[in-house]
Amino acid sequence: MRQVAEEMNWPDVNLFDEMTQGFELTGNFSACGIFKPQVNIPTLSVAQLKQNTKFLRPTILGRMRLTEASELQTELMEVTEMEKSKGWLEGPFTTDEITNKYGHDWLPVRRFGVKQKNKTRPIDDFRENTLNQTFGSVEKPELRTMDHVLWALVVLAQYLTFHEHMQFKLSDGSTLDGDVHDEWKRLRPIFKTTCVDLQSAYKQLAVHPDEHHRTVVTLWDNQKRKPVCYTSKVLPFGASASVHHFLRVSSFLQAAGLHMGLCWAAYFDDYALLTHECHEKSSLHAALELFDVFGFLYSKDKLAGFSDCTELLGVELNLQSVNSGHIKVQNKQSRIEETVQFLDKMIEERYIAVDQMPSKLGKLQYAEAQLWGRAGRLALADIRHAASLGKVTVELDVRACKAVELLRSKLLSGWPRTISVSKKKMPVVIFTDGSLEYDNGKRVAGIGGVCILPCGHVEIFGAEVPQEILDDWTENDDKDHVIGLIELYAVLTALHTWSRHITLERVVVFVDNWPAVDALVKGVSTQQTWRDLLMTFEILDEKQQSLHWFARVPSSSNPADPPSRGTLSGLEFLKPFVLCESFCPVTNKPLMQIVKE
Repeated sequence: MRQVAEEMNWPDVNLFDEMTQGFELTGNFSACGIFKPQVNIPTLSVAQLKQNTKFLRPTILGRMRLTEASELQTELMEVTEMEKSKGWLEGPFTTDEITNKYGHDWLPVRRFGVKQKNKTRPIDDFRENTLNQTFGSVEKPELRTMDHVLWALVVLAQYLTFHEHMQFKLSDGSTLDGDVHDEWKRLRPIFKTTCVDLQSAYKQLAVHPDEHHRTVVTLWDNQKRKPVCYTSKVLPFGASASVHHFLRVSSFLQAAGLHMGLCWAAYFDDYALLTHECHEKSSLHAALELFDVFGFLYSKDKLAGFSDCTELLGVELNLQSVNSGHIKVQNKQSRIEETVQFLDKMIEERYIAVDQMPSKLGKLQYAEAQLWGRAGRLALADIRHAASLGKVTVELDVRACKAVELLRSKLLSGWPRTISVSKKKMPVVIFTDGSLEYDNGKRVAGIGGVCILPCGHVEIFGAEVPQEILDDWTENDDKDHVIGLIELYAVLTALHTWSRHITLERVVVFVDNWPAVDALVKGVSTQQTWRDLLMTFEILDEKQQSLHWFARVPSSSNPADPPSRGTLSGLEFLKPFVLCESFCPVTNKPLMQIVKE
């Protein structure tokens, strides 16, 4: 591994010494050069941890006496003994034997079991014994596996479909460019994927002997009615430093595979492998031989052949429509059924059981992320907020129920996350603006929009916000100045009015109001009137399937400013343009126009 790293100029040169000696779990770790800079300051020093051991140890051991004798506890003991037989643990020892071995500085880590499908997973609680508080680093790993796979798929499919000239600018400023080879031009863009899973990944890496006395795995023996202890020889699951060190190893393995020509990405111990159909055998053999050469075991029982529809990282990657220009990422059916059942109960009972949130929220967020558009963001924001209140249950009001129902509907019938493979072209560009004036004490709100199509065709509207909508905003928000809502309404009016131009297209929307931009990007708000408009946006987004990018533009540079005030002054540079009728995104009724040619 060191030899390959030198050939690659891999920056993490200390990795291989640490693999040989065993990884440390406590203290501040220096930069390895492969992760994003971000300082994580430990809240506890190693010296303080040592000092605290004298009361932490009896506290943790005392809590174990409350462990109930159960089938789960019996299975946990069996799993622990199995780990011992594999050489990962050494023991069992009594607490007195551990004291004789390590002195009075040893620290237990309580092991408990979690039932996962048909097996019991052992969890070592390093939060309870505060060891994780001693971990510090100056970097933060980024896991973007699916992004890497999808980006590679889109790029390869584009060039094999359209035979375009290839050009990439590298981080050092140099450029790679060239034409698609004639042999590739004869092939159709048929790609397949599979996933290689490392076997018991953390357990293939050693922990430093200096950490053995701080990682004494301890669990309650139902038969002997006392704690039993094991010393851990491998990276423990649950320690913050274990994650950091393993991802260093995982990142190197991924980089080595890329260096030898594999097209793949890594997510912890899962390696998503992509290939053209004519390279299936050689790609898989190369990946597996890489692990064999470096001495890493992979799960042969989980290994499946390449397919155009693969379960990957908890989702299903569907490549059956690449030839027609679409790549789809969708939830597994089992994940859909599980999340919908949870949402059905929430809608029926009209409250959120907060104690269920830790196990459900992550799955909900991941499932929603695999669906197209923004529908569901309001519901997820409500659920996250409820989970943070510290209450046993949180009631759902009418608006919250409507948001949850939309999320449920989207999970059941929403489009999968779909990425188009198409020739590069300009996006649709939209400018919007809102204005608020007073006419004899009466509020008058105007909105304007400019739409520029890739072909150069330009359409413009200027309209008045219906008085009943304006009054409703003022009444519900108890504010006289509602310009942020007007700006948001202008955007939704533009998206609704020009739906025929932007459906399935890339769209850049310029707005000159920061709160409106922020709400559109996040898709959430705590204000009821803003939530109502964002719900309208979710519904529009679900129908149009557009790719949006929202950005702020200064008023002086915004061509939608004049039509929002009833004039076309200063827009001569856009001629020829078409004045069009606009429609309310809430009622779908035509709006009263305030500009004329």
